[in-house]
Amino acid sequence: TFGAGVTAQLGAMRINEEIDALESMGIRPVEYLVSTRIVAGMIAITPLYSIAVILSFVASQFTTVVLFGQSGGLYDHYFNTFLNP
Repeated sequence: TFGAGVTAQLGAMRINEEIDALESMGIRPVEYLVSTRIVAGMIAITPLYSIAVILSFVASQFTTVVLFGQSGGLYDHYFNTFLNP
């Protein structure tokens, strides 16, 4: 998982004294190391989530229309009916 990987990497950086080197250069390690990973995760998750939602809509339409043989208009009607505005 993402959290365990980041924790292990930061722990290895502490053991290798990389974090101590940042502190000796006057760089605050929490803001430099942790906040950048949090911001990068937020930037990466937003488009990935959007793509996953769109693909799930397309997959459900494909399943309903092609595999179950229902009409596309029927799918669109019920999709719009049960989708909250």
